[in-house]
Amino acid sequence: MALTFPLTAPEFADKLRIQSVRWWLQEHQEASLTGGGDFLVADLAPRLWRGDVTLIQLDCVSHSRMLTRTNPAKKSHEAQKLRSGDKFRQYNTVAGQWQYWWGEREGETMG
Repeated sequence: MALTFPLTAPEFADKLRIQSVRWWLQEHQEASLTGGGDFLVADLAPRLWRGDVTLIQLDCVSHSRMLTRTNPAKKSHEAQKLRSGDKFRQYNTVAGQWQYWWGEREGETMG
């Protein structure tokens, strides 16, 4: 079903995933004590219902997240060789030690 915007209030409410709701009646009063010891209370506004709504937390992720998973069986050169002589990780243990120079002179790598 395609959504059209803006949603009506009932359509919007139907889409919410509510976990919990807490209601209370808010008082709008002022109280004071007179010099004679009388306690006076006056309503400043009508009582209003207030509430807290907690929604369910959703994690929206793409299926490409699966591409970041690794398979430990494919990490070593020995495991790769078992796959029809695959040499993809042949130099993975020493590749970090190689130094390449770009330009005309060799020198120390920065780091």
